[in-house]
Parts: sequence; structure tokens; C-alpha cells
Amino acid sequence: MVTPASNRQTRLIMILIIFLGFVVGYFYYNSFTNSNIGIKSISEDSKDTLSQFKDLKFDFQVFNSPSLKTLKIFGEVPVVPDKTGKINPFTNF
Repeated sequence: MVTPASNRQTRLIMILIIFLGFVVGYFYYNSFTNSNIGIKSISEDSKDTLSQFKDLKFDFQVFNSPSLKTLKIFGEVPVVPDKTGKINPFTNF
């Protein structure tokens, strides 16, 4: 016959085993992770690297190419939404 004291003791042992499992898992996970992962701070030297983009020029002549001009629209524009799917996806067909 199971007494309330043994039931309580079994529940306490299960909670301790689960807690110890979380603690061991936490330390196991943290032992293999690299502590250098993350956002690196910006040094004073690297702040000036954005100045190299100051004179950046884009060549938009690619939009005037003949092969791009020959493309045609296929289908309806704008797309008209139609009836899709079932109201309840779990009902029979």
C-alpha cells in the first residue's frame, strides 16, 4: 500500500532528478559554447571605414539594356486574390 509519505518522497525525488538534469544540462551546454560569440565593439579605427563609401557611384545603365526592355508582363497585374483553401482545414473533403 502506498502511503502519503512515500508518495511525497517519490515526488520530491523526481523533482530533484529533473532539477539536477537541468543544472547538468546548463553546465554541459555552457562548457561547449564560445564566449567570444556576440556583437563585437566598434573600435575607433573601424569607424572610419564608412568614409570609403562616400564617393560610391551606382551605374543605372543596366536598366536601359535591350534584354531588360524585352521583358513582358505575364498574368494579371495587380494580382486579384481569389477564394483559397477551406474554412476549417480539419474537415473531410
